[in-house]
Amino acid sequence: MKKVLLVTWINGENYGTLLQIYCLQEILKNINNFINVNLEGMDVKVLNYVKKEKYNLKEKIERAKKRNVKDNIYNVLNKLEERKLLNKLSSRKKVFNEFRDKNLNLYPNEIISNKNDLYDLNDFDLYIIGSDQIWNPKFLDDVYLLDWVSNKKNKVSYAPSICVDSLTEDELKKYENLKNFKNISVREYTNSTAQIEKFLNKDIREVVDPVVLYGRDELLKYCFAKKYDNYCLSYLLGKNVSTRKYSVNFAKNNNLELKSIIAVNRFHILSDSCLYKYSTWDIGPLELINLIYNSSIVITDSFHILVISVLLHKNFIVLERENDNNQQNNRIIKFLEKVGLEYKINQKYKNIENAFIDKKTWAKVDKKIAKLRKDSFKFLIDSLSKDA
Repeated sequence: MKKVLLVTWINGENYGTLLQIYCLQEILKNINNFINVNLEGMDVKVLNYVKKEKYNLKEKIERAKKRNVKDNIYNVLNKLEERKLLNKLSSRKKVFNEFRDKNLNLYPNEIISNKNDLYDLNDFDLYIIGSDQIWNPKFLDDVYLLDWVSNKKNKVSYAPSICVDSLTEDELKKYENLKNFKNISVREYTNSTAQIEKFLNKDIREVVDPVVLYGRDELLKYCFAKKYDNYCLSYLLGKNVSTRKYSVNFAKNNNLELKSIIAVNRFHILSDSCLYKYSTWDIGPLELINLIYNSSIVITDSFHILVISVLLHKNFIVLERENDNNQQNNRIIKFLEKVGLEYKINQKYKNIENAFIDKKTWAKVDKKIAKLRKDSFKFLIDSLSKDA
């Protein structure tokens, strides 16, 4: 049996982060059930690594100097707001810890926080860098470039996101260890991807996010009969207060109950204050799938919530996210373009009927997604079939 180690972010309380690694883990464990192949069975582990971020007073001051006064004031106010919500945030943290313990095959049992301890983990046949923004140069940890793994081992990346449009010369050099990868793929092929491709002199493929690869049929297994009255589900990130107010007004104007999942990003918790009374804090990643499925409509600026909504044929409104990095919006735009729903981008509908997608359109969307999944499975199967 082939021993496989998945390496990606596993910490924090971000739904998309946990769902993408869970989906990739389950696909690899049961690959022969997802696609008509007959591969050797795989013992799949997820690296239990969480980098400890420690900044001394001098480093904190330097980081603050790089931000403008407005952002620094906003961050202080966020910290104060967070203290008011410690019990609710603890509830969120608890369900995420339970999800990790129950659903991720973490290895080793104890968290590794020192990179030097990773050099002992060379007994796997295949190392796969998972998805999400782990290759973003703004906070790149070279653990996710596998420089601690022997070059005799088979190294592959599946759908990591670089999340910037271009790289400086110094940033480009950070990716040099990718020369030792057998197969490389990214979730979004951008100008920065082309830069790395040229720098490495290696082909880089574009593949779908693991949640898309997991597919509609698998997601439906977590969906149950309606337990709620008609409601609008709001899931918003970024700092934009106007998107929160829009979701409140939309639900009110369409006679819908508003349910909100908020404050996944604690740095933006202040922006969510108008949603507190509509919020729930103890929903885990798999429960969120059911909450999306049973809603009348979803309002979001999140990539993964949009993806799940599309896979489940859920009517949605996708809004632009206020963020320093426009790639946060571009990845949503690119996905919608691929599936033929680009006309939905930042459409602030007043009436729920205007947001509805008919069965004929969903059938076209499914056909496009099937093609994307087929191509991505082809890349993955090829990567798994290569000898270490």
